[in-house]
Amino acid sequence: MSDQRPPGTFKVGTVAGSDVLVSTSWFLVAALIAVIMAPLVEQVQPGLGALKYLAGLAFAVLLYGSVLLHEASHAVMAKRLGYPVSSITLHFLGGMTSIEGEAKRPREEFFIAVVGPLTSIAVGVAALLLLPVTPDGLTRLAMEGLAGANLLVGVLNLVPGLPLDGGRVLKAGVWGATGSIVRGTVVAGWGGRATAVAVLVWPLVQEPLTGAQPDLLDFALVLVIAGIVWFFTNDIERVVSVLVISCPCAFILASPTAMVAALASAARLGILIKNVGDIEIAARINAFVFDKTGTLTTGELAVSRLAPQGDIKPAELLKIAATAEKFSNHPTAKALVNLAEEAGVKLADPADFKETAGRGIKASVDGASIVIGRAQWLRDNGVTDDFESKVDLKEAEGYSLLFVARGGVCIGWVGLQDATRSEAKEALADLLKSGVRRVAMVSGDRQPVAARVAAEIGCTEVVAECLPQDKVNFVNDLKKKGYRVAVIGDGVNDAPMLAAGDMGVAMGAAGSEVAIQSATIALMNSDLRRLPFLMRLSRQTRKVINQNFMFGILFIIGGMIGASYGVINPIVAAMLHN
Repeated sequence: MSDQRPPGTFKVGTVAGSDVLVSTSWFLVAALIAVIMAPLVEQVQPGLGALKYLAGLAFAVLLYGSVLLHEASHAVMAKRLGYPVSSITLHFLGGMTSIEGEAKRPREEFFIAVVGPLTSIAVGVAALLLLPVTPDGLTRLAMEGLAGANLLVGVLNLVPGLPLDGGRVLKAGVWGATGSIVRGTVVAGWGGRATAVAVLVWPLVQEPLTGAQPDLLDFALVLVIAGIVWFFTNDIERVVSVLVISCPCAFILASPTAMVAALASAARLGILIKNVGDIEIAARINAFVFDKTGTLTTGELAVSRLAPQGDIKPAELLKIAATAEKFSNHPTAKALVNLAEEAGVKLADPADFKETAGRGIKASVDGASIVIGRAQWLRDNGVTDDFESKVDLKEAEGYSLLFVARGGVCIGWVGLQDATRSEAKEALADLLKSGVRRVAMVSGDRQPVAARVAAEIGCTEVVAECLPQDKVNFVNDLKKKGYRVAVIGDGVNDAPMLAAGDMGVAMGAAGSEVAIQSATIALMNSDLRRLPFLMRLSRQTRKVINQNFMFGILFIIGGMIGASYGVINPIVAAMLHN
């Protein structure tokens, strides 16, 4: 038997009276496995150097030992049933047992076929059971690989389609049920074709279905299919045709062309998209979280009330507050400085200026320590008098309050108001109509002020008096509940929240540099109506990509079937591909 072995093979031994042959193609696969395994070997056993490739090669031998055991079980069962076995061949596709003659009865076909996958599964289960007592290092890595590989081989071989063992099991079942071996073979053959198509199609549809992008390893499946065609037809022309027609250029171009068109459409409307992946993410967004000041409002605060305390005059309160806030870019600071300029108040430069995002500022004006911000900020900086009780709450309703302290004593408060954006109400209503499940506003401002703005724009979920970290926590809580969250903001305070969202959108026209850098999308014209448009654009882009993929799938499947049957030659395949 060994004298008549196929060309390109050599004998390495005998199992159950049958020659064990190894194809020269096995060395290519073994080398590939060694290269793939080398980094894993290095992780569990550092410092091996070039020996890690030798360890990887040993792993390849171990895996093919499992394949040999799988095929040997076929050979032993066939011989027990009275069918001679000429050889067992290990090649790049795995292994093959050459049984002389066809099974005469369905049950014999069944037992010969099923014993291989069951053996692999048994070896995999045994390796799994040994894992708890296997020492760490290379031994454990080998045991894990042995378990995974055998279980995978065992399960996949039970797929009902020729030439897999599961196809022979299906053939035996149909044969036994109908009494026709021809019908069993035909059904199993079509099962194999369906399996091959399914394997090929999966990496092509996994991105539209799961969002995961296929890699080169996925597309390498066409090489396997081509190898199978060659193996069973021994026709190199068909192989070339399969490879040409299955080249995934259509899929490579399907997504980028649609993305470029979407980017151009967005740019024309003032939507700057820095990360192209956000075009797809936008279609899955089901929760929007908005900052208030500068986002849902114009951000152009105006001082509506100066309320000094004690013997402090309004003009003096304005001068102190505007001077201390002079170096800040916050809208409240700009409002104070603008009012001072309008009133003709000359402002000196503050000393020891320090700003804490979302809380307030500290500075020195005329040698006195000035603290400006929310009530809690003043208390954190040593202001102990009950200054909040001196505020007429009814009078302050609807104002953003800014307290001013000098020398550890509150000297008054400033009331500011901000107009809502004219398009905000329309934009939020459009988002809810498009299927967005939650729209929330988070703000560092007082609850009455936030409630007023929310009522004007039709936002029912409001969280006020938030520090930057509180905003981040709110976004993270939504994500933990399964929401895909888009965050819209403009200020320094919003940068952490923008970074925490699945998609960050900065109001680019007037937003801070930090916010724009933290976000992946910027609305350069600050028009909130662009958000519903972005969602519609994203969904349409995904639809176009899916259509491109489906057309490519149908083209490749049809082409591969034609190439496999020899209907399409390499030249025709190339012409169709282009």
